[in-house]
Amino acid sequence: MFWKIGTLGGLSVNNFWNQLLCIQSFGTERENKIRRVACIFWELWVARNGLIFRQDQSDPQDVLHAADFLFQEWCNPLLRSHDARTAGLEQTEAQLWQPPISNAFKVNFDGAFLVGLSKGAGACVVRDRLGRIIATAARQFQHVTSPTVVEALALREAILLARRLRLTDFVIE
Repeated sequence: MFWKIGTLGGLSVNNFWNQLLCIQSFGTERENKIRRVACIFWELWVARNGLIFRQDQSDPQDVLHAADFLFQEWCNPLLRSHDARTAGLEQTEAQLWQPPISNAFKVNFDGAFLVGLSKGAGACVVRDRLGRIIATAARQFQHVTSPTVVEALALREAILLARRLRLTDFVIE
């Protein structure tokens, strides 16, 4: 199934994007619109990958709901961690993001391993003590042998990101 979003709020996608870029106001309104668009693009990418790699058929409404949830979570990092794509499935207790004890930055990282393909990916995010995103990084790994190796490589990427940012006081989790 192939689908497309023809309009956003009564505007074509091109007109919506052009209007978004031309907003004269600064601050929260513009930032929130850009964040919302980023969340929509991310969820479209997730749906695209699901179709290509797992032949998952995504309903456009589900993608938009997932994007809306991601936006809400982005705006409030202290919300419970919950994946909108797995709603209704049995889940373990959700973890809350906790700020670092001091005024340090917090670097969270994770990795994923594709069994049988010897591939993996890792990502990390740097947040300040208020939970604001400072920087992110992601990388694919080829010829890896286990989830442990992928986690170690993801940790390495997190350390390299902190180093590139010249952070001197940070916690890695």
